[in-house]
Amino acid sequence: MVNNVNVKMLKEEMAKHSITQRELAKLLGMSESTFRRKMKNNKFGLLDANIMIDVLNIECPGDIFFSSTNLTSQKSGGR
Repeated sequence: MVNNVNVKMLKEEMAKHSITQRELAKLLGMSESTFRRKMKNNKFGLLDANIMIDVLNIECPGDIFFSSTNLTSQKSGGR
């Protein structure tokens, strides 16, 4: 499980490739509401992360899926 997704950067990658949340959810084999919940909770499975890396051609996946900025935010209660 990837628990520290930088959602802002992920959304930027999606916009760069003109892929909607609905389209990406379908590629991941989940409903759009499940995808939105995972985005809100910053939690995706490793398979999900790998698919997004491939689909979005993410060059530096560590910046999105293992964000130290997001870890700091989680430790401080999201503030």
